[in-house]
Amino acid sequence: MKIDLNFVAQAIKAHIIMPEGAAVNGCFSGIAHDSRLLKPGDLFVALRGANGDGHHYLDQAAAKGAAAVMVEQGFEPRPQLSLPVIEVRDTLSALQQLAHAWRMEFELPLIAVTGSVGKTSTKDMLAACLQPLGPVLKTQGNFNNEIGLPITLLNLDAACRNAVVEMGMRAPGEISALAAIARPSHAVISNVEAVHLESMGSIQNIARAKAEILDYIEEGGFALINGDQQLLREAAAGHKAKLYRFGWAEDCEMRILQTRCDAEGLAVRMELLGEAMLLALPLPVPELAYNMAAAAGTARLLGVSCADIKTALAGITLSKLRMHIIELPEGGVVINDTYNASPPSMKAALGLLHQIAGSRAKVAVLGDMLELGSYEREGHREVGDRAALLGVRTLLTVGRRAADIAEGACRSGMDPESIYRFADAGACLLWMREHISRGDAVLFKASRGMKLEELMEGWLCPSPTGEKL
Repeated sequence: MKIDLNFVAQAIKAHIIMPEGAAVNGCFSGIAHDSRLLKPGDLFVALRGANGDGHHYLDQAAAKGAAAVMVEQGFEPRPQLSLPVIEVRDTLSALQQLAHAWRMEFELPLIAVTGSVGKTSTKDMLAACLQPLGPVLKTQGNFNNEIGLPITLLNLDAACRNAVVEMGMRAPGEISALAAIARPSHAVISNVEAVHLESMGSIQNIARAKAEILDYIEEGGFALINGDQQLLREAAAGHKAKLYRFGWAEDCEMRILQTRCDAEGLAVRMELLGEAMLLALPLPVPELAYNMAAAAGTARLLGVSCADIKTALAGITLSKLRMHIIELPEGGVVINDTYNASPPSMKAALGLLHQIAGSRAKVAVLGDMLELGSYEREGHREVGDRAALLGVRTLLTVGRRAADIAEGACRSGMDPESIYRFADAGACLLWMREHISRGDAVLFKASRGMKLEELMEGWLCPSPTGEKL
């Protein structure tokens, strides 16, 4: 990182307090907003949030080697610190301003990826496809919000040739706010689906909110949208950005022609800007054909050869907790897809379980899907329908909402004696340790707030004391 105290002061017009003997030697090594993750030489930004106030951890940050701290004016109590203190009105706003100023130091393609489902997979595929052009900065983990995006941008450096950032949202205006910070040169909208309906109200509102990104694409840039979704086409109409479409529709510039899916993976035959291509992915999930088309099309427009795109997708590794397949020594297999969940992604994960299970018994451990609003009950039931259709042998549901998954499975003919409802992960874990074989094929999936990866880890690595979650 090449950001120093002078750059910070100029970028955010901050008041710098230099206690006697305090100094910053050179540039900060990084930016941290969690004192537990701070490294020596980092700038610590004290953020206020629902789960805590960073101002309470300034002493810990100093003890761990923070080079400086950013705080809000007038906070109390004020510890005695022997390091530079950067005072601002609002630390979150200052962090965002700093990230914007730093991003504007770089003239490089910066592609923003948004959408209801498939953002992270598309981001990972696109970053891999762009790698032949040089180092790529990409969003890590769930750093796709008003805090994570600025921290991602502050990792830009002179070596980067491209950047791929993910943008999430829960309310209108949030995509616009993130885009104003990042100033993307290009964008991808993967799709619009019935998620976040609690805060968005309707899928039409979701489409309009996702299309906010298009207002920030300047002349010379472009955006790719899912051409099979009429709502998204309508929402994108009238924006100044140059648009390309991906999907099965005849007028898509990145047109999917045929897919083939088996236990070895997914093959997609497509026409990419007039060029015939056959792409392969080592994950047997038909729904990922859209992500492949979006990533391949964007990379091709940015100058990556067809051969390099094919090689990149054939060797792709998705982000942690995203369709991560774990082979067990006992002969079983686990699918860890616990990053997040919606009805479409749940159904895709069940399809992956069906493809890779082979002769192994199929076990689905499914938790609550959050923020579905009026679609909550039916969305969960549709997932249960799919589980029954795909021949899941044992269905375990975790949480109040997920009980509707069980109801859907029952209505679609699954044996009720093969369905088990649990109020929490601890009860489910105890049952799994007694009844689920490590020779089975087991899927774990739920919304992020359910932390179902902890259940998975508890089953894979049981405590010697048999402690509950």
